[in-house]
Amino acid sequence: MAVLVDEAGEEWEKQKKRNLRLNSGVPGVHAVVPIQCEICWIRNLEGCDLDRVKHCQYMECIRRANLDAINARASSTIEGHVRFIKKAVENAESINRTPFFKERGPFPLGDPIGMGLAVDLLLKSIFSRGQIKPWIQFHSMRTGRSTYTVTWGSSPAGIMDGACFNSARSRIQFTYCPSESIWFKDFLLGAEDRMGYDTKNQRDLPILAIVAMIGRIEADIESSDDHSQVNRLIKAAALITVLTAASLRGNEGFYLDIAGTRKYLPRGKDGQVPIDPLKKKVLTETEASNLPEICICLMGKFKGETGERHHSIVLANFTTSGLQPRKWIEKLLEVCDSEGRKSGSAFNEANGSPPIAAEYNAIVRQYVGLMAEAGEHGLDPDANLVRYGISRTFRKSSETRARRAGIPKEQVETVNRWKKIERAQGKRPNFAM
Repeated sequence: MAVLVDEAGEEWEKQKKRNLRLNSGVPGVHAVVPIQCEICWIRNLEGCDLDRVKHCQYMECIRRANLDAINARASSTIEGHVRFIKKAVENAESINRTPFFKERGPFPLGDPIGMGLAVDLLLKSIFSRGQIKPWIQFHSMRTGRSTYTVTWGSSPAGIMDGACFNSARSRIQFTYCPSESIWFKDFLLGAEDRMGYDTKNQRDLPILAIVAMIGRIEADIESSDDHSQVNRLIKAAALITVLTAASLRGNEGFYLDIAGTRKYLPRGKDGQVPIDPLKKKVLTETEASNLPEICICLMGKFKGETGERHHSIVLANFTTSGLQPRKWIEKLLEVCDSEGRKSGSAFNEANGSPPIAAEYNAIVRQYVGLMAEAGEHGLDPDANLVRYGISRTFRKSSETRARRAGIPKEQVETVNRWKKIERAQGKRPNFAM
């Protein structure tokens, strides 16, 4: 159970009240949530009577699942339903009428609501070890639901759920799969409330801090006599530049293809920036074809796409914030030449092996730490450096900079493609690279 604390690390003043709510039922909840006791569930799931010694932890998991399902609904909502039911029964009795509400039992044999799966997920949360805390987070626990749903679909019972309605934008399928029951969804909501989230998402950096970081790397390149170290730092500076300028995730930056990028390298090298470009809504064809730009070619599997694909992204040779994509990509290709590599990823090792993300993360954290110690760009000297890395830091920095620069939201989301995945609501979205 998550314990809520304030910034000083002190327990939230309402934590005790929260603990009581999460570990207690609500009078009359059986009229709203399908509740069975541990004895009945053991009989349904195992076909035997409850052994309080043998089934001790099993019984605790069933009780925990019931409580999570109850806590998915506000107690005030449950109490409101219960008051209405009591009043309706009282009114019905006054005119000798049978109340219209359905009986509370007996429930059907078996497990139509997914209690067995709920127990499996709770056991996973107990016995698995997490990365952030000693226990796993809710989003790690709930992944078992998709596995169960897949195995149900391939079972003799699941293949009978083939009937569905199709429309132009969605598909609706009828299923008896317990993981899709209303009770099970309530259980997941209650479990999420109880377990909470404790994430260590990577943080962004001010664009000027990124430019300063690249400047520090360049200074170390010029002062180093170690050829392999120079090549490593050039690759790091190039990766940071590409990730920020193209708003890519860390692994996507590694897709930069040597041959494809070299093929289009001359294009836009001597381009010219039009006079007052920000005042012009539409550039002429001549101006558009003569911009100072560089085309990078990527090959790999991108988020939201099926299979490996080729992509070409055009970047400015230099940006108003101080990034210099062409300069560092040309230096990167020179490193590739010195290593004798003419194809494959530009960030591969000299022997052709794939790049190691941990090495680039170490470089990023080293320079962020140096800038933080110097008090540059508002970086906190006590900041956790693990929160910075190639995976998300530079993509988030790019998005933040774009929003501050007044770039339309639609354009930002076209580049940062994960927004459309959320809006697609399970459907396969279309992306524009």
